[in-house]
Parts: sequence; C-alpha cells; structure tokens
Amino acid sequence: MSTSWHLYCVSSGRDAEARDQMRAAGADVVMLHERVRRRRCSRSGVTVVDVIMQPLFPGYVFARSESAGAPLACRDVMRVVTMDGEPAVVRASVVEELRSRADETGCVRSRDVSLVGALFEGAVGDIVQFAAEYKLCGLSGRVVSVDRMMTHGIVDVVVPLLGGERTAEVPCDVVVPVRELCTA
Repeated sequence: MSTSWHLYCVSSGRDAEARDQMRAAGADVVMLHERVRRRRCSRSGVTVVDVIMQPLFPGYVFARSESAGAPLACRDVMRVVTMDGEPAVVRASVVEELRSRADETGCVRSRDVSLVGALFEGAVGDIVQFAAEYKLCGLSGRVVSVDRMMTHGIVDVVVPLLGGERTAEVPCDVVVPVRELCTA
C-alpha cells in the first residue's frame, strides 16, 4: 500500500458509492461526514427536525492505493485532483488530523474542518509568497501560525510593510510556500 494520499473528485451525489467502489478495488479510503439538522413540514403540517448525515467535502474522497491512478478505474470516480499536471499528494498527517476530528462513524464532531486549510502545505517558519490574485501579491513573508481547522483555514504571515514588520491573517489559499514556487 502506498503511503501517499490523494484527493479524488467523484460523481455528484454518489460519494458513498465511490467510496465503496474504491474500497472494493483495494484502496484505503477516508470520507468524512457531518450531522446536519433539517426542518421539514410533515403531511399533517407539523414541523419535524431530522438529523441527517451528509459528506463533509461533497464530491471529494481521500484515498491511497498502490497507484494514484488505480481508483480512477472505479465507475463513480471522475478524476484525481492535480497540481502542475501531477496528482496532488496530501500528507498522511493531514488525513490523520481529519480522521482525529471524527467519531467512530466518520462524523466530525464540529463543522470546523477546511479542505483548503487541510491541503495547505506550509508550516510555521516557512517563507511564503502571496498569490497573484491577492492584494499583497509580490510580497513574501514568514509563517508564524497555521490553523488548518478553521472554516476557511487561516495562516498568520509576518510581512515587511511600512518600514516595519506586520502580521497579516489571511486564508491559506492566498499564500504559496516558496519551496513550491522553486520546484514548479
């Protein structure tokens, strides 16, 4: 079994089927859920609150197998998420952190998990550069904290601004670790 985890895009509304197909093909699969309360009106006009389980990351499943391409043979798996044309690797520590937030049924205990934050490859002390579409584009700074589990994934970056150093609290998806820029 490969130690590399990958993120797969699956057919809309068929997350569970894709998970089962990937497991049958021998892949180690992680698909988290959340419990959601839904209000509905019964036929008799009474308001009923149902608690249902729905995928935490609808349309996506984490998996690892001998080859990143192996799960693609499953009917409900559409593609592997890529970065620069290669399957994007999700660190095992990230998947384990996500698993630790779930109970034995795979339900997260709270809605505080961010896909963007979970996939952020930076760490405290790393030098990062702001993405071109962000207002601080062109600047780089040092990561002083990372909270991957916030709703959007937040990173604090110390940047040189206005003759001093300032800390910018920004979403994880607007910064790129400099080592990734060098290897691209």
